Amino acid sequence: MKSTKPLDVNGKFIDITVSAGVSYVKEHHDTVESALSEADDALYKAKGSCRNNVQLA
Repeated sequence: MKSTKPLDVNGKFIDITVSAGVSYVKEHHDTVESALSEADDALYKAKGSCRNNVQLA
């Protein structure tokens, strides 16, 4: 079941979905880049899980 309405852009209707990967700085992260890397991995997991969802790293 679709729960969103398409976005009307000058008479053209566009379906928009969002997939997100979320991470936060944890004790084992020694750099911001390592937290971002986990978020990136979670993003690709979200995209591979039928999209339009959020995955926590």
